[in-house]
Amino acid sequence: ESALTIEGVRIVIDSGLSRVAEEAAGGLGTRLSTVKASRASVDQRRGRAGRLSPGVCYRLWDEAATRGLMAAPVPEILKSDLSGLVLTLAEWGERDATRLTWMDAPPAGRLKAAQELLSTLGAIDETGALTVLGSEMARLPLPPRLGALVASAPNAEARALAAEIAALAGERGMGGNSPDLRDRLAGFRRDGSPRARSLKAQAKSWGKGAAPGGDVAKLLARAWPDQIARKRPGSAGSYLMASGRAAMLPETESLAKQDWLVIADLGGAAKEARISLAAPISEADALEIGGIVSEDRATFDPKTGKFAARRVKALGAIILSESPLPKPSPTVAARAMLEAIAEEGFEAIGAGDVVRETLARIAMLETAGCLDETGWNTVKLVETASDWLFPLLKRKGAQVPAHHAVREDLIASLDWQVQEALRKEAPLSLSLPSGQTAQVDYLDDRAPLVSARAQAFYGLSAHPTLASGRVPVTVEMLSPGRKPVATTQDLGRFWGAGYLDMAKDMRGRYPKHDWPADPASAKAHEGRTKKRL
Repeated sequence: ESALTIEGVRIVIDSGLSRVAEEAAGGLGTRLSTVKASRASVDQRRGRAGRLSPGVCYRLWDEAATRGLMAAPVPEILKSDLSGLVLTLAEWGERDATRLTWMDAPPAGRLKAAQELLSTLGAIDETGALTVLGSEMARLPLPPRLGALVASAPNAEARALAAEIAALAGERGMGGNSPDLRDRLAGFRRDGSPRARSLKAQAKSWGKGAAPGGDVAKLLARAWPDQIARKRPGSAGSYLMASGRAAMLPETESLAKQDWLVIADLGGAAKEARISLAAPISEADALEIGGIVSEDRATFDPKTGKFAARRVKALGAIILSESPLPKPSPTVAARAMLEAIAEEGFEAIGAGDVVRETLARIAMLETAGCLDETGWNTVKLVETASDWLFPLLKRKGAQVPAHHAVREDLIASLDWQVQEALRKEAPLSLSLPSGQTAQVDYLDDRAPLVSARAQAFYGLSAHPTLASGRVPVTVEMLSPGRKPVATTQDLGRFWGAGYLDMAKDMRGRYPKHDWPADPASAKAHEGRTKKRL
């Protein structure tokens, strides 16, 4: 694929694959992965063959499979590690990426993860401003993790060693394939190939010419504090990282005998990734650099609505000791519910319907042209729940908040224009001629839907609408026994046609109730019998 026109190209052989940049599992920035090409990509490649004169493109797959390809590649900004972007923006003085105009806006969740990583590395302060260490990291042509590895070295010798590690870690297979960083360093130093010599020259410039020396594991731990890992009890090669992720080593690897590791690179499946680069670290160093915390934690069970609280001493997700607590504090309970929401959605606190209802109201207004596209969806609301929902959860403590409270806090977090449009053009209820108030159902397939006894709609000749009159309400008429008997989106026509058949049937089944010949002019009521009218 190229934007350039190349002379002499008449034949293109397309494998149907693309190399795309994706976030590296171990934190080494982005790496190229091989995936199926998109339809846009294969069409562009086909065009290469016929740019200057007739040509031919041979596709190495069945033509029918083309329909199953993605329409276009996913923009890199939507799936890559954004820590380098956030670091660059901080260097420019911009602390909030959302204030910029993007062709494809970076996902809020990825931005937050990038900010948290840079804060952990000491590259930005609590306000998002660049620190002295962050400024040094930004000057290095390295992903933030590797930049932190070099820039945070305590002395010249350690910086030179860190520079060596950064040079080989960024190149797959450099120094061999052992997951033990010590073996890889030894192999790198022996390697006299042109590529190795070039990387050694780079490392020398980053290390400012000093002789390498120092503790490999301590250097790694400063750049990967969240990937300090402890072997799981009773396992041969399974480790739990401070971040909460699991990682494994084959039992045959000598590193698998170590109780504590610092992991610098991972591969394989996300569920339990394979450790591809690590170094052993003593427990004392791991706890000192990783930082032990004593805190209260809790889990929330959506099925029972109950909490299990405990006081723990831990290094991240690695529990060193714990004791049970009778009840979590409001803050701890709120965090536990947020974790449950992140895993199971808003159904975890029974608020799935009110969230979907609010999004349906917004979508209706967007479709009707009453609102510009807001970009709100369930995924985005889950990602931002710590901002708009946490205060409510904290106020409620160890109690699940009421549905209406979740709705109110969600709407209060939206722009004023959206709040006003929801209030005026997509209300939760409508007043009927009978004096009753009927709830508007925004989740039904026929939404927006209002249901009431037929008599409640008498006297209504103009059909009810929402969204500045652009969306008709679906009116569902119920029998005196509250069973659906008719549905319409045009009351004017219904009174003169469908109502006649419905009334004939209803007079036979409910003779004591009111079924006037001219319902458009009749007095509405709550469905009382003639005797009570």
